[in-house]
Amino acid sequence: MLRLRDVSISVKLTASFLCILGLTIILGFTSYMLLKVIDSSSAEMAKVWTPAMEVTTDMLQSANDFRRAEFRHILSTSAAERQQAEARMAAARKVMDDSVAKLRSLTLNEECATLLRNFATAWQAFLPVNTKLVGLSTDNLGRDATLLLQSESSKLFNDAITLLSTLSDKATQRGKATSETIASSVSTGIARTALIATVIVLVGAAVTLILPRVITRRIRETQILAEEVARGKLDACIEVDSRDEVGRLQKAFMDMLCKLKSELAFSQGVLRGLTVPCSVFSAEDKTLFTNQLMLDLIERDGSPQDYLGQTSGGYIWGDSARETLSTKALRENRSLTVEMPFTTHKSTKRHARVTSSPFFDQSGNTLGTLSVWIDLTDIKQQEALIAAQSQQILEVASRAEEVSEAVSSASEQLSAQVDQAKSGAGVQRDRAAETATAMEEMNSTVLEVAQNA
Repeated sequence: MLRLRDVSISVKLTASFLCILGLTIILGFTSYMLLKVIDSSSAEMAKVWTPAMEVTTDMLQSANDFRRAEFRHILSTSAAERQQAEARMAAARKVMDDSVAKLRSLTLNEECATLLRNFATAWQAFLPVNTKLVGLSTDNLGRDATLLLQSESSKLFNDAITLLSTLSDKATQRGKATSETIASSVSTGIARTALIATVIVLVGAAVTLILPRVITRRIRETQILAEEVARGKLDACIEVDSRDEVGRLQKAFMDMLCKLKSELAFSQGVLRGLTVPCSVFSAEDKTLFTNQLMLDLIERDGSPQDYLGQTSGGYIWGDSARETLSTKALRENRSLTVEMPFTTHKSTKRHARVTSSPFFDQSGNTLGTLSVWIDLTDIKQQEALIAAQSQQILEVASRAEEVSEAVSSASEQLSAQVDQAKSGAGVQRDRAAETATAMEEMNSTVLEVAQNA
């Protein structure tokens, strides 16, 4: 079953927008149609029925004026009075003719148009009788004839006036109906507008109340989770119970957090697995990591966690203002290596090779430095011992060289003496040979003497 929280936010917003847009269109269309009705009714009222009511009222007034002038003409005893009455009748007749023409120019309904035609016919039937009646009255042709024509004139006049009154009543009724239509349209328009506006407000309020619950609340939960992770609480978690954009965001964040925890565990495992003294300092030269081997090397008490957050100088030398190789590596942004003697916190003289290398993120921004210390104390002591032994050997060799030189000198003297002895031995050998030769010669002589004796 599809849940509301599983629908994407864009669909929710689009649906809300389309709903409000549809209601707004309905409101606009309804208002337009009502305004159209009101405008049409108002135009009909202004162009037809208001003038029709005014004209029929004027016609009734003119008819009454015409009738009074007719009576005065009949009852008058002087020519001046009759002329005055005839002038009034002529004026009233002109008004009637103009009014009929004006009514004919209006767009009346069928009923009123029929009444107007009937009235015009009745009026035209009345006028000849009226003319005869006026003539009889002027000529004094007899009272009986005058009364007869007056009776006929009255009948025709009353028929015409009845039709005119009916026309006036119908025009008035139609005008009132049109006015009521306008008033009803206005009331209906106001009611419908208020209803649709109320629905729009309710839909908008519902959307406004739903969005914080569906979107804002879960975004706030994600924000709180991110803040907890930023503070180092990596075991924080959030329950992902939707498949909309916020749900996918939360799932992606949790996946990223799992990967971050895995990579962080790997990095920490690598650091903890190092068998050499080392420390990690932040870009602000604060201690982020150190191991027990480092504490043992510089002979600091406590555990590695006790020194997290301290500056490299404060941690290594106990002096926050003192510069370390890591401080210099951060400043120069390059790897540095140095061999140096140092005194531990327990006054032990030691010697170490220190290498401090900055490390960076994928954008090339410096994240901190890794400082590795190699204890060279034993090596330096061996070097010193070897150097001392070498010095002794050099001294013995020097003495041996002196003895060798003395022996060499004695050997040379001995060689000279040997050469001299050798030379004397040669002389003696020569002399011995000569003596032997002489002896042989003497022996030979002795033998010869003996033989001769």
